[in-house]
Amino acid sequence: MPYAAELINHIRDRIYETAYLGDFVVRQSTFADSAQSWSVDVESIDAATYDLSVKNPNGGDEAALRTPAEILDEISALDAESAAVLATIRGSM
Repeated sequence: MPYAAELINHIRDRIYETAYLGDFVVRQSTFADSAQSWSVDVESIDAATYDLSVKNPNGGDEAALRTPAEILDEISALDAESAAVLATIRGSM
């Protein structure tokens, strides 16, 4: 019976994959694009750098990353806020 269990697991996995990847599986055979495709026109690649970094063209603008100093300032502000809340709680005990 171990073979039957393996077969059931395989079938279950295939059903899940087909449901989850259904649109991809259908489009993959013809290489059709969808709204979520990451296709890049060869002409748009910078010949000087050949930058092929992963950037989702459909993802919109990325939020700018904060500097380490900004992150540390926020941590300090949150620590001060937490200390004030704790002092209020201790004062009410």
